[in-house]
Amino acid sequence: VPNHCRDLASHVSRYHLHCHRVDELRPSTKLEVLEGLDAFRRPERFEQFLLTCEADARGRKGLEEQEYAQADRFRDAYRVAASVETQPLVASGLDGKALGKALRALRVDAINQIQTPTSGT
Repeated sequence: VPNHCRDLASHVSRYHLHCHRVDELRPSTKLEVLEGLDAFRRPERFEQFLLTCEADARGRKGLEEQEYAQADRFRDAYRVAASVETQPLVASGLDGKALGKALRALRVDAINQIQTPTSGT
């Protein structure tokens, strides 16, 4: 089995329920999943992960045509988290663990700003 297939399978088995339940996750958990998937360095693998999660959801009898909006909501979380600029943090003198901690806090904040659909809408 090629390494990229093995790695994707491992990530899907670990995180697919997080994707299915993205609306129930705290912003910090969404970021943990994105970091666990290495989405910021490997966005193509993140897209493969989302496609696999959609296939899993639609692979159940009667759900073949069901919309899978969770993928778009996870993409939104990725998009806003990835848009956080590191340069201002570096310019302020942060580096190492302090830089990582500040970047993570800003990314969680950005994800928190996304409106999550409420039940029944």
